[in-house]
Amino acid sequence: MSNYVYTPEEAAHYGRVLFELVEKEELKIKIYDEYPFTAEGVRQAQTDLTAAGGKTTGKLVIKVA
Repeated sequence: MSNYVYTPEEAAHYGRVLFELVEKEELKIKIYDEYPFTAEGVRQAQTDLTAAGGKTTGKLVIKVA
């Protein structure tokens, strides 16, 4: 967003709009997989990114408890 938003007020406005769209399920975010916030979980996330050659579909989420 840094190339399109010039003021903190604009960033806050568009951030609210974005999260409202997600909340209303008008904008869907595809999650490829979730990983625990551990050394092994982060290692597995990195492996999945590189093993797929950067062709994972969706986001990789590292969950912090």
